[in-house]
Amino acid sequence: MHRKGFLLWTRQRVRTELPICGCCDIALAEELKAETDGKAKKLTDELVSIRKAEAELQASYVPKLSKVLPPIKVARYLQIENKIRAVIHYELAAEVPLVR
Repeated sequence: MHRKGFLLWTRQRVRTELPICGCCDIALAEELKAETDGKAKKLTDELVSIRKAEAELQASYVPKLSKVLPPIKVARYLQIENKIRAVIHYELAAEVPLVR
């Protein structure tokens, strides 16, 4: 992957994969009326699974990024992506009610 390809790849990721993580949170919010312990456990397991998938997805890009960017820029890219994710999670937190 060359730098121009990297930029296109990054834009595509931001448009497709980051919103998917947020959509999972919204989908879980629809089910937050956990009337039973079993349903609450299921929701907890799903949320942990989503967060784990996010981390694995981000980790899978490090080798790809490292092929076209120096280590400092890879680190900076991951920091920026984490800031974007923090904003998404912050906005979702304002909308998603706590489990009842």
